[in-house]
Amino acid sequence: TVPPSSADGSRGSAHAEATGYRLRLRAEAGSGYRDTQNLLGFDEAAAPGRDDLDLAEPPPPGEHIRLSFLDGETRLGHSLQPDGGAGAAWEAEVAATPGLLRDGPLAVRVALVEMAPPPEGYGRWVLDLARTAALPLDEADGPGSGATFEVVLTPQAPTRRLRVIIGTEAFAAQAAGGIPLVPLDDALLPAYPNPTRRTASVPYQLAERGPVTLAVYDLLGRRIALLVDGEQDGGRHEARWDASAAASGVYVYRLQVGDFSATGKLLILR
Repeated sequence: TVPPSSADGSRGSAHAEATGYRLRLRAEAGSGYRDTQNLLGFDEAAAPGRDDLDLAEPPPPGEHIRLSFLDGETRLGHSLQPDGGAGAAWEAEVAATPGLLRDGPLAVRVALVEMAPPPEGYGRWVLDLARTAALPLDEADGPGSGATFEVVLTPQAPTRRLRVIIGTEAFAAQAAGGIPLVPLDDALLPAYPNPTRRTASVPYQLAERGPVTLAVYDLLGRRIALLVDGEQDGGRHEARWDASAAASGVYVYRLQVGDFSATGKLLILR
């Protein structure tokens, strides 16, 4: 038990009188599991870093899902920042207790509900830091309906780290740290120059972080070169092949990303 103590109401009045953009995040999963008391936004009275307008989040009891904003080791339920004229970014985490994951993956749906219109020219982005990919936002119709996105938690990955960005597109691109702001599909793009006499570049894009193999084969199926073999972040990439030792003819380059596979042809001229 915690003995009660009186409060002077200064924190409550500060929130009541606060002005600025507000975005409420509501997480729901399964039957009856939810975390709805999460608020971020801008406030004229907010200071950089943690201040009296930020509210720490108490640990929920029992089996639960949890959405938190992260300030170092501190979990926040409310996080307000000053708006410097371009926007701000928040680190967040979605988590579930082991009991909810005992039977397998758990889909957590998060709704973004705007309490007031955003500043002119500002957009919203949610990035998955582990997958290094933007999460698609499903825009809903109607006032105050906002948008939703989904993350899937598993026994092996019971938490997902996110970055929420509110601001201009230029600010978002900088705050994204190289993660594309638009969700991408796995794709192999045409090599260039094609035909080539010496070197060629093979561009491709990845939907999320994962193992990648990109190799070149001759028409007999023999592997001539291994251009990429390992983990790579989501986004756009390009591999370069020095074909100076290859004979004239047609070669096949093949991209393998998980269950996705694609091939292209490259002509070498001497």
